[in-house]
Amino acid sequence: MEQFTPQQLIEAVVCMLAIDGKIDELEMRFLQRLVSQLKIPASVISSALQQAAYHKDTVVIPQHPFTKRRLFSELVQAALANNVLVPEERDLLASVAKKMGLSQAEVQKHLWIYRQKNAAHS
Repeated sequence: MEQFTPQQLIEAVVCMLAIDGKIDELEMRFLQRLVSQLKIPASVISSALQQAAYHKDTVVIPQHPFTKRRLFSELVQAALANNVLVPEERDLLASVAKKMGLSQAEVQKHLWIYRQKNAAHS
């Protein structure tokens, strides 16, 4: 069975957050919450930021279906962390979804679900 590490998840999320060239305050709070939930050191953020600078739009895709769903869910949440989906984020989501074999309808469903959650917390 493959090993998709919390570090790889954080690197993918940072890639999404930084794809537009910046990570704003809401996005950073999302990232810090995720690191806390995963119970990994906050220093992982610095490492992931450096990784993202060199591999701006590279997201490692896990093979296990559950892990794929978890990754895609976290990427959608990251893309919507500041309630704005910029074209670069949309393009990266579309690219990852295609590599995962997800349909456009599935992508739209994920976006709708997390937009509703964000609206409920606003």
